[in-house]
This record gives sequence, C-alpha cells and structure tokens, in this order.
Amino acid sequence: MKNNKKIIIGIITSVLIIVLAAFFLHSKTKPTKNQEGVRTATSSTTPDLYALPSAERDNFLFMGNQNKDYQFVVNATDDGIKNHKDLVWDDIDFWNHRGMAFYSLGDCADAGAAFYHVLMRNPNDSVASGYIAAILNDKSCDTATSSSDIK
Repeated sequence: MKNNKKIIIGIITSVLIIVLAAFFLHSKTKPTKNQEGVRTATSSTTPDLYALPSAERDNFLFMGNQNKDYQFVVNATDDGIKNHKDLVWDDIDFWNHRGMAFYSLGDCADAGAAFYHVLMRNPNDSVASGYIAAILNDKSCDTATSSSDIK
C-alpha cells in the first residue's frame, strides 16, 4: 500500500513538472532589438508575469536561469524595470536573477550593476556578494587597461 502511494505521488509530481515546464516554454519569445540596436523586451515577452505574486514571478526567473534561458530572464527583467518598476525596484530576488542571467551571458558590467543594486538594499546578501567577487576575479570580465598598456 505504501509503495502504491509513493507511485501515485511520483506520477502526480511528474505531471505537475511537465505542465509547469510546458507553460514556461510556451511563454518564451525571441529577443528583439530596437532601431538603435539596443536589446528590448517584446510586448509578448511576459505579459502576465507581473500580474503574479512576487514569489511566483521569482520562480519563473529562477527557472529561466536554471534552464539556461538567460535571454528570457534578461527580457523579462527589462520589461519589469521598464513597465513595473514599483513592483521590482526593491525585489532582491528579481535583481539577483537578472544579475545571474547577465553574468551567464558574459555581460559582466550589467551583471555587476544588478548585484550592486542588491547590495545597496541588503549589504549582507550572500548571492550578490559572491557574484561580485566572481566578476572581480573573472579574467573574461577584465575590461581595465593592463599595466603593460600604460606608458
């Protein structure tokens, strides 16, 4: 009897994961650029994401990073900053997800800005502190002039 319950629970859990994954994948769109070539979120990127409670919104952003769909996270957070600043400005998880996506895309400057935003609100945030340290020590993030270039 216990094994049957475990099997049923496992099946229900699997179905829920598949439904959530399908919903998440359905909400993805391709990034677009405006006339100046600047990355923008399309109007269909995340129309309902900001109608969700912050915990659910953060779960979608978390899943975007987990699924390595970093551009989705960047587009979604661009949309949040542009159209829902009142909901996201002090949402530390939102900014950490944004920073992780940028860092994973190799955009150290925007990642650092997102993590700096977190640290200004919570100086003890271990996620942001860890990523800032990684950015500062990551050779691919080094954009400063080396001492050999100075004459």
